[in-house]
Parts: sequence; C-alpha cells; structure tokens
Amino acid sequence: MFNFNDLKILLDINYKNMFQDTAPKDTMSFIDESDYKDIISGTILAIIGNIILIIIGLVLSSSNVNIVASQISFLNFLPLFMNVIILVMYYYNNKSVVKTNGSFNYVTILFSFFYTIACAGLIIPWVESMADSTILGLLGVINVLVIVLGNLFILAGSIGYGYKIYNYDIEAHKDKLVHPDITVTHINPNDVKDHSFKYCPTCGQQNNHDSTTCSRCGNML
Repeated sequence: MFNFNDLKILLDINYKNMFQDTAPKDTMSFIDESDYKDIISGTILAIIGNIILIIIGLVLSSSNVNIVASQISFLNFLPLFMNVIILVMYYYNNKSVVKTNGSFNYVTILFSFFYTIACAGLIIPWVESMADSTILGLLGVINVLVIVLGNLFILAGSIGYGYKIYNYDIEAHKDKLVHPDITVTHINPNDVKDHSFKYCPTCGQQNNHDSTTCSRCGNML
C-alpha cells in the first residue's frame, strides 16, 4: 500500500511551475489507481498521526504540564477534519468512477504542501516537551514525522493526478498551442456555394450546374 518509489515524483517536480501546472483545467480525467492508493494510504496515516497527537496533548494537559506542545496539539483537529474530507472525496470519486477537472485535487495539493512545511515548526515544541515527559514528547515527535510521511504520500498522489489532467489539457488544446493565431469556426451549410459545372457530352460546352440543356448545342444534359 505504501509504495515509496512513488515519492520520487516529489524530487523531479519543477516546484516553480507546479502550482500553475496542476491548477484546475477545462479538461477532465479519472484518477490513476497508483495515485489513488498513495492519497488514501497517506490520508489514513495522517489521520492516525493527528489523532495520537491530540490524545497526547490531552494527557499532557491533564497532568498540568504547562508546555506549548500540549496546547498546540488541539490545533490538529483542523488538519484531521481536512484529512477526513480528502479520504471521503477521493474514495467516492474512485468508487463512483467520476472524472474531475482537478479543483478539489488542487486544494489537496495546497493543503498537503503547506501543512508539511508547517510540521517542520510543529516538531520543535514536541522536542522541547521531552524535558518534561520524555516518553510523551518522543511519541509526539514520532507522530509529527508520521504526519509528514502521510502528507508526502498525499502530495505525491495528488500531484501525479494533477499532472495527468495537465497533460490531457495540453493534448486537447495542442493545435491552439502550436498555432495560437488560428481560430476555428463552424460553417453554415447554407453559406457554401456550389461552384461545380456540367459539361455537354456532345460539344463539350461548360454549363451551369443547374442547367438542363447545353447553352451551345441545346443537347439535354
């Protein structure tokens, strides 16, 4: 379920253009099974990590330990709620075989990307809490790392899906990208004139297409 080779996509991405490339498009696509599994497994991992951090925070608060870690642990309700939404949305879309244009997927990318960065600062108070409670502080640090790992899988899967939609969009608009000045319009059949002619089989005279007799020799056409 946890294919660490899928995380290699995070090393090959051009992050300068990533948010622009994975933004919602006017084309739609199904999610690949590998990307779906990465998102689901990463979400479950992040949910577990957030729940444990909340529990540890409750234990620290009940023991009257006045540390920052016990206070900020309750902020994990917000990412926990978001992780549940991600889990439900992707499960529903995959099971219902629904195409999307990447709108919610883009929200998932933003969430997992910036929350992963935030976890770098979140780990500091948990390291400091080890001075008051070594075991709980260590468990806090471990679960922050678990959340980071889960976010990386979510990020890898959602970026993979985002680029699939991006590539489909390029393919759908290939002619416009190659020839941006060319515009395509529909022609009304009534606007097309018939410029064909009839030639007399007897004398070879050119006649209008709606003529019934030759204008030169009078032969029936």
